[in-house]
Amino acid sequence: MHLLDQNNQLVDRTWYFIKDTPGVIGFAGTKDKPIPMRQSEVESMLAQMKEREEKVKPKVSFEVGETVKVADGPFQNQNGIVEEIDPERGKLRVSVTIFRSRYARRTGILAGGTRLNRVSRFNVVISL
Repeated sequence: MHLLDQNNQLVDRTWYFIKDTPGVIGFAGTKDKPIPMRQSEVESMLAQMKEREEKVKPKVSFEVGETVKVADGPFQNQNGIVEEIDPERGKLRVSVTIFRSRYARRTGILAGGTRLNRVSRFNVVISL
């Protein structure tokens, strides 16, 4: 499928595809035909996106092997061990024990740092 014809005009079939995609028309132009963005508009939009990416770098203050207590969700108040850290997304994979009996097993959960509290060597919860 070609987007433009020999005269650099939008091919009708392509236009129908774009027109039927929800949310595109209000962003890309009018109901009749899309209008191209000026280079300054594109640069401004890209600069805003880059600025947001730089601002939103989550800080993870835990280390692999550290004992933590889950602060909310289905595993609330259960201790776990940090197994993996994803600093880009600010997420941690924590291993918690479920079924505290002879059928006990460990399962991994993915949690943000704000859902966890640090536990000291003396089993005291330190809220961050």
